[in-house]
Amino acid sequence: MIVTSLVELSAGELAFCAAALLVASYICGYSGFGFSTALVAGATFVIEPVAAVPPALTFKVLASLAQGPSIWREIRWPDFRLLLAAAIVGNPIGLVILTTVDSDVLRGPSPNCSSTTRPEFTPHHCWSSVSGSSQVS
Repeated sequence: MIVTSLVELSAGELAFCAAALLVASYICGYSGFGFSTALVAGATFVIEPVAAVPPALTFKVLASLAQGPSIWREIRWPDFRLLLAAAIVGNPIGLVILTTVDSDVLRGPSPNCSSTTRPEFTPHHCWSSVSGSSQVS
C-alpha cells in the first residue's frame, strides 16, 4: 500500500526512504545539486508525492541555511534575484500541480509498463504492482 505520511511507514518502507535519502545526499554532494529531485523520485515509490516533497524541501532549506554564511560573499546577486523571482512564480504553480494532479500521473509510468506490451495501460495498472495491490479495475 502506498502511504501518504512518513509516520505510516513500515520498517522496510522506512529503510527504503532512508536509502533514497542517502542516495540523494550522495548525488548532491557529488554534483552540488539534485538533492530534492533525487529524494522525491526515490521516496515516491513508497509514499505519495505530496508527502515526499515537504521533507525533501525541508532538508534542502536546512542544508542551504547551514551553508549560507560560508558562501555569502560568493553569491552572484543578479543571478540570485532571477532565481528568486522564478521561485516566487514557480512554487505556487508547482503546489497547485502537486495537490490537484493524480499521484499516479505525477509518478509517471512504471519501468515495467509499456503501452506496446500492455494495451490496457493505465497508471493504476502500472503502479498496482508497486503498491502491492493486485486489484485491477
